Formats: sequence, structure tokens, C-alpha cells
Amino acid sequence: MQFTVKKVNLTKSLSVLNKAVNPRVSLPMLSNILIRTEKGRLKLTSSDLQLTISAWIGAKIDSTGEITVPAKLLTEFASQITEENIDAELSGSTLKLSTPKVRATFAGMPATEFPSIEAAKGTQTFTYNSVEFLSGLSKVAFAVASDESRPVLTGIYFKLLGNTLTVAGTDGFRMAEHKFKTENSYEEEIKCIIPARSFLEVVKSFSAVSDVLTFDINLERNVILVTTEDLEAQIRLLEGDYPDYEAVLPDEFATEIKLMSVELASAIKLASVFSRENGNMIKVIAENGAAQVISQPTEQGSNSSNLVAEIEGDDIQIAFNARYLLDFVNTVTDVELVFKTVEALKPGMFKIIGNEDYFYLVMPMRASW
Repeated sequence: MQFTVKKVNLTKSLSVLNKAVNPRVSLPMLSNILIRTEKGRLKLTSSDLQLTISAWIGAKIDSTGEITVPAKLLTEFASQITEENIDAELSGSTLKLSTPKVRATFAGMPATEFPSIEAAKGTQTFTYNSVEFLSGLSKVAFAVASDESRPVLTGIYFKLLGNTLTVAGTDGFRMAEHKFKTENSYEEEIKCIIPARSFLEVVKSFSAVSDVLTFDINLERNVILVTTEDLEAQIRLLEGDYPDYEAVLPDEFATEIKLMSVELASAIKLASVFSRENGNMIKVIAENGAAQVISQPTEQGSNSSNLVAEIEGDDIQIAFNARYLLDFVNTVTDVELVFKTVEALKPGMFKIIGNEDYFYLVMPMRASW
């Protein structure tokens, strides 16, 4: 195998491929990247068995072949190269890389030892504008659990039904849902759970280089495929039953507060400064036609912020974990919100006014002050 590749194209691809490299896995081969020639281009592949990413790079191919080399070493070497092009030559199990100024050798391992993971295209295929999809996904992914004691809660829930794709995430204390319109209509419900961390990283990386993302769900192989023109990721789905989060959604609300997200974000950030040593508890108050966000008074001090808001319904004092609210307001900037609740110990719901496709639900805390 002999080829010449542009340094900038190689380093861009390696930055994406490294998201599927896990040096902690037991198989040494999975710390490597598979390099092979394919149809006049280079194909680079990395995998941790749960996530597999492939990238195709334009290159001048002088002879074909394949090899695997350490991902970290190759990435660090390529990033330090200052010349425009890198020449590569495979000699036995050694990959030699060179520029007019630099030479390096990489001890490779046979490509035949790399896991064979063929792309599993499914029958449920749909495409989205990458920026719009990433925006919607980001409004959901922050609510997913990081604790792996319940694996299904570390995933993003997908449901296709009718002409709607519903995407949801929850950690048991808060949940978010976003709905996307689909080009096709699905008569039968199709649902799956996708590992949130891997999925979000793939969507972010792929969105940076492509305007369109294509998704293929293959329930028989238990994977989802994400593709662009030059990138492909295959993610193994999580097994298990997702919680019936819709069962806890309130049907009616006793209080509604309309306000700007910037206004709310500022008030929450100020209150959280004083609540860090006290369980992150803050209160949202609507009384006598006025709204406030306050921190619990402590020996060190307290804070209160008045909000410019429209209030309808009953007076309310409801306590929340400030971090749960901060996660939300950091994903919705410069929009008008409506906060709805039933009573102090019932979930509170946030919606973006003018956007019926999204909501965020958060459980309150029991306050004694």
C-alpha cells in the first residue's frame, strides 16, 4: 500500500474517528485505526464495538493495501506535521509516513484482526438538516442520566409514528422531549433507545462537515446508522424498556408564568451562587402578580431576583435543583418561555412560546423554608 494524503484531511478525519477509540477496552486492537484503500480513496475505521466510525478521504493511491496502527500515536504525529502532504508506504507490518522534512514508522497490526463490522442499513431511513437536528437533540440530551445503574436512562429515546419522530431523554428527575416532522408516514410504531453520549458526539462531529444527516434504524441488528457523504457511524442500541414518561405529564396547570429565557437564566445563575453549599435548592415564586427567583438564606448570605413576567392563575412557591434549571436555560437562548405548574410538589413544565414541538419537565424539591 502506497498513497499520498493531505495533512488537513487526515487530521480532520482522525479527530472524528477518535470518538470511537477506547484505550480502556480489553482488546488492544481497538486502540488502533484501520487504514485501507477503497475505490480510489482511503477508508479509515475505528471501533469500540458499541460505536464504529468510518471516514473516506481523497488521496493519491499508488498501490492498494490495509493495516491498523495506534490511533493516539497517528493522531498526535499528524497534528504536528507542518507540510501540506504526507506520503505513506506499507512495508510488511510497518507503516512509514514521511514529508520532505520528517519521517516516522508505525508498528502496525494485521487488518484481518480488526473487528469486522459491516454497515447495517435498515428499512426505516430518514434525513434531516444537520443544524436543525443537532439543535433539537441538544435540547433533550442534557436531561439523560449519566449514572449507568439504569442503562436505558443513559439513552435517547426514539419513536417513529405517523409523520413524527419523537426524541426524549430522562434521568428520572427531569425529562425533555422534542418532535421532528418526517418525510414518510409510519403506520406502525417504531422505537429504540440510542446511547446518548455516543449519539450526540457523532451528530455534533458529522454536523460540522455536512448539511444533511441520514439515519437508518435496523432493529434486527439492533443498530442505528448515521451517514453523510464521507462519514458513517454505526451505534449499537440499548436494550430494555424505556419509562412511560408520558404518564406523569400533567393534564392541567394551575399557574402559568411567561418570561424571557435571558431573564430567567440570569436569575437562576445568581441564585445558584448562593445555593451551591445547600443542595443547589432555589425557589421560583409567583405571588401577588410578581415573580421572583430566590436562594435559600444561609449564614453566608442570600439572593433574590425580580422577574419581568406575566402571571396567570394561583400563587405558587416551588423549589428546584438549580442545576436542572441551568441545564435547560443554557440550551434555549433569547426565546420567550412559559413555565407551568400545578402545585409545589408536582412537576413543573417549561415550553418555548410558539414552539409546540418541545417541552422540559422537572421534578420539584421539598422545601422547608
